[in-house]
Amino acid sequence: MNGQYSRRSPPWRGTLLSIEDWSQILHTRGSVEYFATYPGPYVPVLLWTRCQEVERGPAAITAEILTLTRLNGNSSQFDNREPITLRAAK
Repeated sequence: MNGQYSRRSPPWRGTLLSIEDWSQILHTRGSVEYFATYPGPYVPVLLWTRCQEVERGPAAITAEILTLTRLNGNSSQFDNREPITLRAAK
């Protein structure tokens, strides 16, 4: 792939689609350039976010969420759907 998108692969991990000013869809799982493919056996589930009354913009908030999805030290998977901090709070 080397930076090129393939129709057979899911979108890149970190792809952000803005629906409205404060509503986004974030791909926390998806194709990874390092592996040149999608590393999972299942279709990735999208994470819908909605920012309300925040000082930073939606792009900064979703970038932070994407970073937090890598924090689960109890898993060998580097790209969990939800940050461990949110999953543990449920």
